[in-house]
Amino acid sequence: MKTRDKIISAALKLFSEYGFNAASVRQIAAESGIRESSIYNHFRSKDEILIQLIKNYSRINSEKEIINEDLLDKLSDPVDFFVRLSEELLKSWSSPEEIKFTRLIISEQFGNIGGLNISVSILFDETRKIVKLILTEMKKNKLIEGDVDFLAEEFLSPLFFIRLEKMTSLPIDKSIYETARKHARFFWQNIKRR
Repeated sequence: MKTRDKIISAALKLFSEYGFNAASVRQIAAESGIRESSIYNHFRSKDEILIQLIKNYSRINSEKEIINEDLLDKLSDPVDFFVRLSEELLKSWSSPEEIKFTRLIISEQFGNIGGLNISVSILFDETRKIVKLILTEMKKNKLIEGDVDFLAEEFLSPLFFIRLEKMTSLPIDKSIYETARKHARFFWQNIKRR
């Protein structure tokens, strides 16, 4: 692992456990196994570490793997598609790093660090864009009707709630997947074109 990545990983662990203000650069250095002075070769400040961490975790990363050809092949069966999409999102959100990132954003929301406003929307903005694209295609193909922006929110909001309620602690309660499947079926029944 590169030194920069070690620093980011250590910062994620410490920021999620103790909060941004309570974690020090000295602690990050100790956790990453490098000298404190070496951190400043990669980042000018603790603020810059947090900003880079948020950039790393808030851009599309696991969603690229979720929205793949196998899942897109399920579009011919929208119920199966939404069930699989729900399950895959929850799986990607349940990685230890994603759980730490979720904890960090929740604890630091409403903060402004280095000119970056921290908000829970960081946790699902990219996913929302993907779901809107999918729903837009479904609307073009006359499978659904309605406001795509609203429908994307309706699909993601319960999943986001599950993420917050169940996934910010370990071990992960596996019943979340059945809840997600029920939600996906209910969602499709209420948006499909009649």
